Amino acid sequence: KSIQPTGPYNLFGCSFGAIVALEVAKQLINRGDKVENIFMIDPLFNLKNISHKTNPQSEYMFDRINYEYFPNYSEIKDLKVYLFKATKLMDSKNCSEDIYKVFKYYVEETKYNHLELFLDEKLIDTKKLNADHYNWVTDQESIITVCGAILSSLSSPHPEKLLL
Repeated sequence: KSIQPTGPYNLFGCSFGAIVALEVAKQLINRGDKVENIFMIDPLFNLKNISHKTNPQSEYMFDRINYEYFPNYSEIKDLKVYLFKATKLMDSKNCSEDIYKVFKYYVEETKYNHLELFLDEKLIDTKKLNADHYNWVTDQESIITVCGAILSSLSSPHPEKLLL
């Protein structure tokens, strides 16, 4: 609010930052503010349950707040959510087997990374990234997909209204 006192707001986040952006949207909406768009890059919703499902013996493979966070967004009904979903798996040599299984689950078994547990699917516009959870930022095609969707979706001709 100190950067942009009034809406409409456009929020962006990557991974857990996308979950934070959705929580910020919820709080803004609860205060009566307008949120137009949320741009989310490969958030891992429902992480605790998926971690247990893919690795029953493991605990806290990710930061604890991401692991424990299970939000309630029932009041979010009037905004557009752009989900940029990673469609490739990272090299299994770059992480533990347990973490690899979690990312494999999200890539292969989910359509919306379990965002549909919290929001109506009609609010979600999914854009597939031909990259993994981490390397999208160095993949030119993915950057073009993300930036193109953001620029084309902003209803205001003022890109400075995009909060990062």
